[in-house]
Amino acid sequence: MRNEISIKSLLDAVTVPADWVGLREVYESNTPRMIRDGVPVSNGHYSTHGAMVEVLVNGQFGYFGTPDLSKSGIELAAKKHMIKQKQPLNMHYIILQMKYGLKTLVNILLHLKKI
Repeated sequence: MRNEISIKSLLDAVTVPADWVGLREVYESNTPRMIRDGVPVSNGHYSTHGAMVEVLVNGQFGYFGTPDLSKSGIELAAKKHMIKQKQPLNMHYIILQMKYGLKTLVNILLHLKKI
């Protein structure tokens, strides 16, 4: 059963100092059925309901999904991008990752940690 929510009221609850905020309601439903040798083995119905919060701060987008459709849940998802923005971004790591791949970058970082 899908609960109706007010996207407008949830969007108004976001108070982060962002250049742009987007909110998208997401509802997915699936019904897996499995039959083996002509005999039904399983029959289920699963659904998820949540929101995707998009925040633009200092030219960087942050995307956070949350199943908490309360005003405080949406606000917390938006604030997570602000926390990420405060962490320093080391361009050397990004260049290494682009040039050599993530696995090599992780190995380099693990090696440096041992030194």
